[in-house]
Amino acid sequence: MKKVLLAAVVLLFAQPALAEWKPLDDGVTSAPSDTNSTIQAVVLHCVDGAVIDVYSGGDGTIRPLSGGEVEDFFYKPGFIRAVVDDQVFPIVAAGSGDAVVLFSEGEEQDGYQAPLDPALVAALGTGELLTLNFDLNPTTGSDGSTFESFASFDLTGGGQLIRDAIGNCQ
Repeated sequence: MKKVLLAAVVLLFAQPALAEWKPLDDGVTSAPSDTNSTIQAVVLHCVDGAVIDVYSGGDGTIRPLSGGEVEDFFYKPGFIRAVVDDQVFPIVAAGSGDAVVLFSEGEEQDGYQAPLDPALVAALGTGELLTLNFDLNPTTGSDGSTFESFASFDLTGGGQLIRDAIGNCQ
């Protein structure tokens, strides 16, 4: 019975049309509403400030679903951006066990990592759509940009959960 219940929960969570924000003990999580990558979920939580953890299928490496080589994008500026509605925020990635941890783009001496921009944190709590764009391989995306891979997350209806989870991170 437990296996059937677990399979039903996994199936329900994996359905893009049913993507919603769910509370965790230390944050909130959601599956993408749309993606062309291996990203399966994000977790928003506090760790010395607000952070975004990205979880991917397979070996945990974020990849385009179409395959291809993946550039090393960790601790490097210019490879990732978060877009909330029409607001664009430069992002940098760090590795942490099973997740890719996203920070705002910072200075070189800090490994290009900075706490998430307060404007991004506010936008996550009031916006309608978060799209994480990645430049994972040296190809050009279908829209002509260098960001060929993406995962979008519906923020509608999740604002209060998101604000409760990361609105007051210290």
